[in-house]
Amino acid sequence: MLKLPKQIDYHFLVRVLNDEITPEEKEYFESWLSESEKNREVFGEITFLWDKIGSVHSITLPDPLVQWEKIASKVALSNTKTDTRILEKDSKIIQIEKFNESFRKRIFSSNIIKAAAVVAVIAVSSFFLFYLDQKINHDIVQSSEQIKMYEAVARKGEKIELSLSDGSKILVNSDSKLIYPSQFNPKFREVELNGEAYFSVASDSLKPFKVKCGNTITVVKGTEFNIRNRKNTVRVVVAEGSVDTYTPNSNIAYKLKKGDMVFYNNQTGYAEQRKVDLEKHLAWKNGKLIFDRTKLYDVMEEIERCFNVDVKFADAALMQKSLTGVFETNSIDRILSVISLALDIQILHNGRNIVIKNIGS
Repeated sequence: MLKLPKQIDYHFLVRVLNDEITPEEKEYFESWLSESEKNREVFGEITFLWDKIGSVHSITLPDPLVQWEKIASKVALSNTKTDTRILEKDSKIIQIEKFNESFRKRIFSSNIIKAAAVVAVIAVSSFFLFYLDQKINHDIVQSSEQIKMYEAVARKGEKIELSLSDGSKILVNSDSKLIYPSQFNPKFREVELNGEAYFSVASDSLKPFKVKCGNTITVVKGTEFNIRNRKNTVRVVVAEGSVDTYTPNSNIAYKLKKGDMVFYNNQTGYAEQRKVDLEKHLAWKNGKLIFDRTKLYDVMEEIERCFNVDVKFADAALMQKSLTGVFETNSIDRILSVISLALDIQILHNGRNIVIKNIGS
């Protein structure tokens, strides 16, 4: 588990893009960029938007002090010419006194002009930033309109294998849905999952791959992992490489390596990560069902999903029986036969309907 740093200020990133930072600031920025995949993703998104804006970002905002110096020099020049005419016309003391009074008034007026100039420059700057923000939002809308989104829906009894535009391959499990774009953004890759899927992500260190699943986000550069989202619980298991998983509202991220698993529950949050048996947790992709002291109710839920059947319990107490075993998914009748013998129960199978009863009832 690691701490994610707070994001660098947006205006600082703009200065980075304009190459206006000091060597010390550059060192700090590079350190921040290397800290996490999330930081690189944030900077990548801003870079993409900055490039989309085009020539807008090349506009230089007026400097209030520079503008004031220009105004002040003109005022001073006017004062000098007027003062010279007064002194040449009459050298009497009273005229000098009038000159001093006039000069004080001019100084007061010039302060008003200075304030007005600063206000004007601030107004121009504010307008530019507002325009820039509107330009960015407009480009986001246009970009989203140009990218088509697709849904891969695997119904009960089905599995779907996909190849995405970046070369990544995804196996979507039964009763699951994956939302993905026709083409990925130039700076990042993102999909959304509801259900379960196995990801073989094409490696690209400059273009992170993000999976939104429930309230969690999992980010990788190129690896293999499984995500399962059922009953308000997300389970991430890593088969190869490493991944980072976190929630958007937290500064805590879990870095998982091969063989690691972490649970996330909507009510309790993340549970501590741990090592698991990969064969058990990835059994579904290899055409197997593996149960380890699993409640019969949960066992039959998996069978419903895998074979597109409807299971009913004649006695609710039977749901609490537990089962341990490994089953090939090529024959539902064989699976039901083994379960009935192991748990000493009666299972009636007729088409898509299955009824579980006590023997003799």
